[in-house]
Amino acid sequence: MTAANVNDGKRLDQVLQAIVIKRKCPPLRRNKHLCADAGYRSAENLRIIDEHGYIAHVVDRKREADAKRRHPNRKARRWVVEVAHSWFTNEGHDRNQLAPMAIAAREAMGKAKLQAVADRGYYSGTQIKDCDDAGIAPMLPKPATSNAKAEGRFGKADFIYIARDDEYRCPAGQRAIYRFTREENGLQIRRYWSSACPQCPIKKQCTPSDYRRISRWEHEPVLDAAQRRLDMHPNAMTVRRRTVEHVFGTFKHWMGSTHFLMRTLPNVGTEMSLHVIAYNLKRLIGILGIARTIKAMRLLGA
Repeated sequence: MTAANVNDGKRLDQVLQAIVIKRKCPPLRRNKHLCADAGYRSAENLRIIDEHGYIAHVVDRKREADAKRRHPNRKARRWVVEVAHSWFTNEGHDRNQLAPMAIAAREAMGKAKLQAVADRGYYSGTQIKDCDDAGIAPMLPKPATSNAKAEGRFGKADFIYIARDDEYRCPAGQRAIYRFTREENGLQIRRYWSSACPQCPIKKQCTPSDYRRISRWEHEPVLDAAQRRLDMHPNAMTVRRRTVEHVFGTFKHWMGSTHFLMRTLPNVGTEMSLHVIAYNLKRLIGILGIARTIKAMRLLGA
């Protein structure tokens, strides 16, 4: 996501690098088609598109209008965003929604596997574990809940877990060994610390307490795997924002300042579903045209 006064072409290379679709390496791979508007119509942008193995289709509005007059049934090709599933809740946060939404979206799309990309508001260890159990690979950043980094001290990421020994190596090179397990909020949490903490020369950079205690959830490897997926695609959150956030902006524009007209959760949920259906139909008609949309709906028995 960039400021409104930044030309789209400035971020083209980053966007193409962030596309999380595995493709064969040259010369085995076949070129894919990339449709873009006139904002990307420069020699440099066309070179970047070609280097990434895409065939560019960059047409300005005048040529697009001329082509539409000559071929009225043809529609401009664009990236298509479809809302596969929607829900409405009166919870004040999204932390309990990752697995239900991902599972429902997978069923709606008829997919066996799914990679779910979400923002940090959806981060929950139990939800990520539920996704993993359902065969869904979640990818989302972990929110910073500790003030250690802000106060100039080492964060948990500075402590390296050694799975073979079930120990942590601290920034001072000491080992924080396993001490005990206890239940916290229904989760089994393992606790680690080193006996060398009181004599540590860099203790002030680590903790104001006598010992730096490290907590580890019993299913922490699942969270580590989600973080590795995000590390492999550092621009995934940028792609997520520019792909889906405009959809919600469209909804807010349609609904106006009062947003929902109905009251009570079931009625508001129905109103939201109608907005989603209208959005998907409008996008479908914009891509296929009215005649082809009606034909496709008839073929599907709608």
